Order: sequence, then C-alpha cells, then structure tokens
Amino acid sequence: AFSATGTGKTEFAGAVIADLLSRGGRSLFIVDRLELCEQTAERFALRYGFPSSVCQGSHPLFRAAAPIQVGTWQTLTRRREWLLGWLNSDEASTLIWWDEGHETGWTAFADWFLKETKARPKTTHVMLTATPERMKPTEGMGDICDAMVVGLTTREAMEHDPPFLVWDRYVDVPLEGVDLDAVKVDPKTGDWDEGELGEIMSAGPTVRTAVRHYIDNAGDRIGIVYAVTVRH
Repeated sequence: AFSATGTGKTEFAGAVIADLLSRGGRSLFIVDRLELCEQTAERFALRYGFPSSVCQGSHPLFRAAAPIQVGTWQTLTRRREWLLGWLNSDEASTLIWWDEGHETGWTAFADWFLKETKARPKTTHVMLTATPERMKPTEGMGDICDAMVVGLTTREAMEHDPPFLVWDRYVDVPLEGVDLDAVKVDPKTGDWDEGELGEIMSAGPTVRTAVRHYIDNAGDRIGIVYAVTVRH
C-alpha cells in the first residue's frame, strides 16, 4: 500500500484492524524501530479504542495471546517459535502489516516469515510505504508483493481541501566542482557511500555554497539541515 509521507498510512491500518477485530480477526503490525512500537500501540488505543500487545524486548505491555500485536522485526526474529504458535493458535483471519515495507520487507526475518505463512489460509500481508521504488533493480518490491494499492500522492495531499500537506518550494543548488557520479556506491544499499559522500559535502566550498543559498532563499527563517555524517 503506497501513500505519501504524512497522509495517514498508520491511520488506514488502524481503521482496517478495528474492523477486522470486530469480526473476530487478528493482526500483527511490524515496525523497524523501538519508538514506533509504543507510538503505534498508543495511536491504535486512543484513536480506535483497541489495546495492543507490544512485542519488544521485555516490554510490560506484551501479552502473548492478544489478538493485536505490535512489534519490531528484531524482537520477532528472536521469538519465531512464539510467533508461529500465535499464528496457529487461532484460525481467524489475520492481517500482517509491514510498516516501512521497503525496509522491513528486505530483512532475513521477512524472507523467513513470508515463506512460513505463504500457505497459511486467511493470512494476508500488507506492506506500507511512501517509497515503493527501490534503488537496486534486484530488489524490486514486485518480487514480494502481488499488487500495489495507491492511496494519496504528495500532490493530492497538498491539493486536498483542507490540505493534508503544505506546499513546498524547491530550489536547486548547483555544487560546482562536485562530481557525484564519481562517488562510490554501496552495493548493499544501492546508495552513495556515506563516508565518501560525507567528505565531499564537508568541504569548505560546498558548505559555503549551501549556506549562501540558504541565506538568499530563506533569510532569517528557521531551518532544518540534513547532514550526511556527524562531521558534516
């Protein structure tokens, strides 16, 4: 399921889970970070009124038999026996959600879990992502997903009345003397090598160019700077 950042993918999942729960179904919501466990469980409880078990480390809200589980793939990797037991303890319809599916869907855990549940009846996997296209052609999401459901695009979210997202104005900043094509590409991620790119972006002329364009375009407004490395 593709929808732009900030357009409510988790809200969509919560509404579907609430309906499934009312009909006796169950759901597992897989995240990739600890803070997202509690955040998601809290949102489900406040917005839709159903409690969730938090499957993360020794979290006090973990309930082994609960119909709604929210957990990190890292913890679920270590609890494979429990997970299969939870799945097989009930024949109810089960939805497995993969938050940030472009990341969680390419873990060793996902490879194992998708194979384990492939033949299980009434079990459906849904991958949520705002970036369905992969940089590595050998890891297209079409390899693990049967279809793509499109929610709101970024433009649709901005044009909605009232708008869900604010309109952005982009300024292209030319970096003279910087040849990004010459930067080494990490074969594991398909992205530029972080260390090499960090060195280039930390160079004096590059930093001065970025600062000058910020002052020219943003003036005295507050800004957020995304850096490649700590040094940068």
